[in-house]
Amino acid sequence: MKKLFTLILALSLMASVFTCFAIDTVPGKDKWIATASSECVSIYKALDGDPTTYWHSYYKTVDGINQKDPAPFDLTFTLPEVTGISGFAYTPRVAESFSGRVLQYQFYVSTSDDGEFILIEEGKWNNDASQKVVQFTCNMNVKRVLFKVIEGLNGYGTMGEFDLLPAYSSKETVTPDKYQENKEKNMLYEIDKTNFEAICSSAWGSHTPGKIFDNNATSFWHENPGDLAPIELLVDMHQENTVSGFGYYPRQDDNEIKGHWIDYSVLGSHDGVNYENILADGHMDVNFSEKTVKFDKNVTYRYLKFVISKFNYHCACAELKLYQDKTAKESAVKSVSGKYVLTVGSNNIQVDKGGQTYTKTLDVAPYIDNGSTLIPLRGLLEEMDAQVEWNGDNQTINITKGLVKIEMQILNKQVYVTTVRYGRTRYAFRVAPVIKDNRTFIPLRFISEHLGYNVAWDASAKSITITNTVQ
Repeated sequence: MKKLFTLILALSLMASVFTCFAIDTVPGKDKWIATASSECVSIYKALDGDPTTYWHSYYKTVDGINQKDPAPFDLTFTLPEVTGISGFAYTPRVAESFSGRVLQYQFYVSTSDDGEFILIEEGKWNNDASQKVVQFTCNMNVKRVLFKVIEGLNGYGTMGEFDLLPAYSSKETVTPDKYQENKEKNMLYEIDKTNFEAICSSAWGSHTPGKIFDNNATSFWHENPGDLAPIELLVDMHQENTVSGFGYYPRQDDNEIKGHWIDYSVLGSHDGVNYENILADGHMDVNFSEKTVKFDKNVTYRYLKFVISKFNYHCACAELKLYQDKTAKESAVKSVSGKYVLTVGSNNIQVDKGGQTYTKTLDVAPYIDNGSTLIPLRGLLEEMDAQVEWNGDNQTINITKGLVKIEMQILNKQVYVTTVRYGRTRYAFRVAPVIKDNRTFIPLRFISEHLGYNVAWDASAKSITITNTVQ
């Protein structure tokens, strides 16, 4: 049974509005049996369907000083019968004071009235008024659940509402002891978005498409007000990636809930010209929680196009994440990982790349100057699939890989690095690039690390190991 509710409640302290949005929940909370290890306001206030009432951990005021029970606080909910669930939702307290908002939690389940509790999920939440929804990777049949408040704001614990999400036919059902195994199998891993580029012809002022990849949920891309659906948002990953799904985090600052995607489709392309359908007729509920969408199968493209055909007054996005499942991630690590071993004084590079191992010979050997290893400009960078440009007129060097660009000049310690996330930023070398014996040498560690590699130095062997793997 689907329970839909929308409650708009005034927060007098912030002169703003908190909204508890439409979600599917297990019905019949009035028949649950609930206990709390600490309370001065009944735990049943978290089951009455009204977030303005709330459970509160025990405290009392003596001579103007609050004395309180310490966390953790155990909240146990016993259902009338064994019930299939696929997650849970925590709605924070709605009041002038934010004390008691849950910042860290653990969630346990049991299949009987007296059986063992098994830890299913644990995590941390931000201190904000949004409803927190945790979705499992599968369904589980449970009789009791235990929500443990590990940390609450200012040492208290509060809860406006607690809900369980019903089982869904699209998910398999496993026993609680098999949940972690199922979770690992179905886990989605975010693809590194450092070089991702977002493109849309519709944008409002400073709310440009690039905001969806800035790791800042308070900023957002917003369509130019008045532009009609459909709105097309293009993501150029600047290389072929295998993608298993995506995460959409809606605009968070609009209390009137404007800007959220509702109906959409996703298309993919290898060349940015010819597109193929990935997901048609996608739909999202209008609420502030992150929406995680898993495709029916893994797809491999360079470009992804999101076509938003229906949105709530406006079209916006705070953050967009692209995901890989375990199989895709392991395959990506194997295909794009690289390992390069250089030795000071040796012309050879030992290369382990794309499943092949071979030796690359440089025309001159690396050397050390003032504690920095310098390498010849040509050779290693080509193995890393970087592009090198040399301007003999002003002795400048540009190195580009994906959307990372490094600009430097011979005998100049100033270097500029341009990335999507940070723009063009100036740094300083310890040792400047130099021409020696008619060969150009550049600092190894700085260049490698800013292209996304890890660099390890073995002093005894005077060797440098450079690795690049998908995290």
